Amino acid sequence: MQSVIFDMDGVIIDSHPAHRKAWKDFLQTFGKEVSESELSFILDGRKRRDILRHFLGDVSEQELVEYGKKKDGFFQQVSLEVNP
Repeated sequence: MQSVIFDMDGVIIDSHPAHRKAWKDFLQTFGKEVSESELSFILDGRKRRDILRHFLGDVSEQELVEYGKKKDGFFQQVSLEVNP
């Protein structure tokens, strides 16, 4: 055996609550209040660029990268609370 791949999300841990909170907190920095159904839209397997453009409109490639890093920062903070 040369390698092993672990798919922990949804198997060992459930990161969806952390992603929901991270997206909600991130979007609030833009004055966007998101509903539970909108959060479900986010977690329905969409690409980050599509999510950002859906909620923030026409953003540049540079902004996509910048906002992605900012959202990741929110997730890193929230993910400290994720339990197996």
